[in-house]
Amino acid sequence: MNKFNTIFFLAIFSLIITVACSGSPDVMDTAIDKQKELDAAYGKATSEMVNDAKAKTDADAKTKADADASKPIVKMINLSTKYSDQTLQALVDLSVSKIADRKSNIIAIAYDIGANKGNSITDMPFEEHEVLISKDQIKSTINTIRSFLENDECIKDLGEEERKGTIDGEMERFTEWLEKGADATTQAQACATTRVVFNGAPTTQSEEDTLKTWVHELYHALQQDIALEPPAIDSWCDEEASQKSGWLVEGGADYFAQHIYAEYKGLNGLDEIFKYGLQSFNESGAGLYDGGIARTGAAALRLLVERGAVKHDSIIDGSLFQKCERVSVYHDNNPDVKIAKSSWSEIQYVYGKYSFKPSALK
Repeated sequence: MNKFNTIFFLAIFSLIITVACSGSPDVMDTAIDKQKELDAAYGKATSEMVNDAKAKTDADAKTKADADASKPIVKMINLSTKYSDQTLQALVDLSVSKIADRKSNIIAIAYDIGANKGNSITDMPFEEHEVLISKDQIKSTINTIRSFLENDECIKDLGEEERKGTIDGEMERFTEWLEKGADATTQAQACATTRVVFNGAPTTQSEEDTLKTWVHELYHALQQDIALEPPAIDSWCDEEASQKSGWLVEGGADYFAQHIYAEYKGLNGLDEIFKYGLQSFNESGAGLYDGGIARTGAAALRLLVERGAVKHDSIIDGSLFQKCERVSVYHDNNPDVKIAKSSWSEIQYVYGKYSFKPSALK
């Protein structure tokens, strides 16, 4: 008999005893004693039920906490005065929710920058801008990033000298980026599963461009096979082949960003890919590398999807970038890749609807 049935039985039996108490004194004394026994039993059973319920709640909470603790983390530092924590975090949460089998711990930093000063940033394709964040914000951010790296398990596994060199080297360049207002839009791979995302956005940049870039760089941080040394990377990708697949890496990030931003704003992600692909063609021509490789690459990826060579879901959940299939499968000798790279620009807009021309789908 379970505890609920026991309590029900005791309650009914108690009612019977109560009725019996209306009889003779001897019967009443016996009934009162029995009632006390029943009350004690009822209290014990009730207490056990409460304790069992609490124990189950605690166990469920611990299981969830353990599961959450084992998940890779995504930490955000928002120094922007233009975009709220809620907006940037919502895009982070939406992005992360789409990814299958996440591996990397990520810290992402957003900050505003002012006018371009025209000076180059050391060893990076960035330029110096007017700094709009305070020295205290820079110091606090650098300390937070350092702590993040020092406590990261992947970096902890490095040898002492390599660990110190990695952290010090990264902190040196991150400090320069922040102190010089670099238009840094990138993800830095501090370790195989440790990524640092920067999004230094000019205040004159549109909301759409800033937020899409935020998601684009976050997706790079979620792409597993572009890490420095993930498991078996040498067997998946040789350096030359990896460089040739840059269009797919960038195209995948733009494909993802267009869909995430569209979902966040209630738009159509596919229309966004077509719209900007057609715009790139009109501005720069049909060469895949002539315009912005991210947008032309996204259009080429969409053509691969419509030709049945790539699954849309594998781009959105990131699984396309887990085992370097961009090299082992989608290499330059792949017939569908050849068509996608040469025909990505065959986009039409007819009766208010974007699509590929029939010639691109043959």
